[in-house]
Amino acid sequence: MAQQPAADERVWTDFVTWLQALPPSPGVVSVLQQYGKELARKGATPEEAKSTMDRVVRLMRERPEAWRPMFNRIYASDTATTFSTEPTPLLVNAVNGLTPGRALDVGMGQGRNAAFLALKGWDVTGFDLAEEGLAAASAAATSRS
Repeated sequence: MAQQPAADERVWTDFVTWLQALPPSPGVVSVLQQYGKELARKGATPEEAKSTMDRVVRLMRERPEAWRPMFNRIYASDTATTFSTEPTPLLVNAVNGLTPGRALDVGMGQGRNAAFLALKGWDVTGFDLAEEGLAAASAAATSRS
């Protein structure tokens, strides 16, 4: 059983190192597919690559340090197709008819929900761990003012 944590550490270190050097990419699925191809390029059998990818996905749920570089790569991509620029329908319906107040947008990404609320008169504070998402949100807010 002591080999499992050591194997996890090696898999995780390899993935995060690779991720930090990854050029902009259009989405989480694309990033993971690219890593699977990288494993195959390095000689992993399909079974080994699947096992490693399963481990990476499990570790991503447990460890936060891959999310920042991953989303920075995604938000920096000119072809990011994973994210809508429209506010979520749930939010639109939830605030319909409410008097604007204060809102906190946690994990705001490129700011689509924060921008929607601000345009409706809400005082919005948003934050995200990905600097590229914050830069995109700031640029969008500046272009609207």
